[in-house]
Amino acid sequence: MGRTSELSVLKAVLAEASTGGRAILLEGDPGVGKTVLLDTVTDCARGHGATVLRVVGVEAEQELAFSALHQLLYPLLDQLPRIPAFQGGVLEQALSIREGSPPGRFAISTAALALLRVVAKEEPVCVVVDDAHWIDQSSAEVLTFMARRLSGCRVAFVMAARSGWNGFVDPAGLPILTVPPLSPEDARTLLEHSHPGLAESTRQRLLDEAEGNPLALIELPEQLNPAQRHGEEPLPANLPLSARLESVFADRIRLLTPATRFLLLLVALDGQRTGNLRQIREAWETTGQHWEDRLLEDSEASGLLRIDQMEERVAFYHPMARSCLVYMSSAGRRRAAHRALASVLDNAPERRAWHLAHAAEGPNEAVAQELSRVAERALARAGAAEASAAFRRAAELSPHRDARARRLEEAAFAAGIGGQLKAASELVAAGSAETLRGAAAAAYVLFHRDGDTDAVFRTLLPVLR
Repeated sequence: MGRTSELSVLKAVLAEASTGGRAILLEGDPGVGKTVLLDTVTDCARGHGATVLRVVGVEAEQELAFSALHQLLYPLLDQLPRIPAFQGGVLEQALSIREGSPPGRFAISTAALALLRVVAKEEPVCVVVDDAHWIDQSSAEVLTFMARRLSGCRVAFVMAARSGWNGFVDPAGLPILTVPPLSPEDARTLLEHSHPGLAESTRQRLLDEAEGNPLALIELPEQLNPAQRHGEEPLPANLPLSARLESVFADRIRLLTPATRFLLLLVALDGQRTGNLRQIREAWETTGQHWEDRLLEDSEASGLLRIDQMEERVAFYHPMARSCLVYMSSAGRRRAAHRALASVLDNAPERRAWHLAHAAEGPNEAVAQELSRVAERALARAGAAEASAAFRRAAELSPHRDARARRLEEAAFAAGIGGQLKAASELVAAGSAETLRGAAAAAYVLFHRDGDTDAVFRTLLPVLR
């Protein structure tokens, strides 16, 4: 969906390659759909009678010399007798098939190109290279050598790599096709097609979080429970990621130093508002560490963070990178970051209370009281769903049974007002119907879920009296 222009370019490459040879490099963010485009190119090439040679870069094999070249040429080993014996021997040595003195890189590259040219004389060849950023350096040099010398042979060379992270592949001299995120219209179409029946509030949150990334649009909803998908429960601040989504950004995060990762964690948990750079610095210094601008430079160089000095704002390039960083951080590091942020938010009581709640390691009445005040203010502003969440967390932090029961009743009452019947039912079951708030919450559930008006009166009247 939404890839008409990209497909037309790739089909033109195949058409031109059938007579003279063409190469192109796809670049795009992780999960943007490069592999799907390569799959389409593969199907199209095979449909036109071409031999398809597919290579996939693998991180675990990046240290193995010529591992990617082995993927490429292994299906053609029976064709080696068709090229000069010296060149065939060079390739056999490079691929560890025979022993001998180490051949030069130029000799290996020309021999590999000669083999492709021989095969292409009988039928067109399409070389498809996915995850080129993970290809070992030796193979990358040979592949780019061949991609620049396809004139006169019927070979299409289509490679794909992550934007700004080509690994050992040198894109100089190669045409580049950038694969952008989907447009808002196409993103909505894809989400509705792959996950029909989502509540509009949930759909809009997913669209905002995915920012046109097809993989996120397909996989994020699968991590939500039915109540969240149908809008009956609020979505978490950081949406849960599938293993595939996490791996999209995990590679870059693992390369960061512990200090840089903690800085990014502060940004992830702070909310990324205009002017947050000053607050991030203050929170960093509360940990007893000296602030260095190098931390920001390293964060920006990683491709995960962007910095706007005019607005004094730090933000992630993609919301999923933020979620991935949070989930990759240990519980202790997350609590430490929340504590640091709470310590500089005296003028923002709601945000301070939530940071303290996330930083708490066990029951804490002082934090529960702060969170209860936040819930009361949210309820006064008609923010019933947010009030319910705050009361529920305050109940979890309550060290005394009576306070816990009272806050659970408040959470159930707010959930009932907000139409969150599943959450209200659970909270009513965990609480009591002996107080006015608890009875009213139970009555919401009995009426709206069961339609049992008699039970509503039986529940409410004794408490009202």
